[in-house]
Amino acid sequence: MMRLSKLHTRLLVYAVLAPVLLLAACQKQELLPKPEFPLSEEAVIAAVTAQGLDWTVSWNEQQGQTDTKTVYSLLQPESGREFGTVFITSSQTEELGRYLGAALVISRTQLQWPLEEPHSWEEWKDLFKLSARLYGGFEDEEEIYRACAKEELPLEETTLWEGALTGGYCRVKASAPIQDWSPFAGGGLTYNIHVDLFEREDAYHIFTQK
Repeated sequence: MMRLSKLHTRLLVYAVLAPVLLLAACQKQELLPKPEFPLSEEAVIAAVTAQGLDWTVSWNEQQGQTDTKTVYSLLQPESGREFGTVFITSSQTEELGRYLGAALVISRTQLQWPLEEPHSWEEWKDLFKLSARLYGGFEDEEEIYRACAKEELPLEETTLWEGALTGGYCRVKASAPIQDWSPFAGGGLTYNIHVDLFEREDAYHIFTQK
């Protein structure tokens, strides 16, 4: 009778501990690794390759390269352009900490208007995923995209999304309201989508104030 009681006790303990251990294992989920900042060309190439993109680092802005900052341009074959259309800026300073800026430049001539389908977050998913990989610290490469996709894409604003995520504070911005992206409208020849990543929200506010 004593042995049976001990057995029941052990089973009860296991039943209680199993969910706790499972939860602890989930909480210890590995995050994306954080590359050394400012980014090296090798780190950018490695992230592009890991994502399976056919993008190449075609140019780096030598005048913009310092001990605390690097700038790279990536050529996208699918853009039909023979020059870089994605720009990666990374820096690490005492004031801002680790900062990443990823910009996708969209030429007016690439736009079909009127659109058969409205613009969507999906169009810039590759940029969001690459930004997460290059910055690191996120749950996975799609965390930025998932956060944005939960909300309707604001067509009349330039700040499309901003908020705190696992990897840091994120802002997604357009150079002009998307409703004005018609190739027949006045203004510049290009538009861009820009992802800014900071270690903390106060660094973001310091950045925007400057």
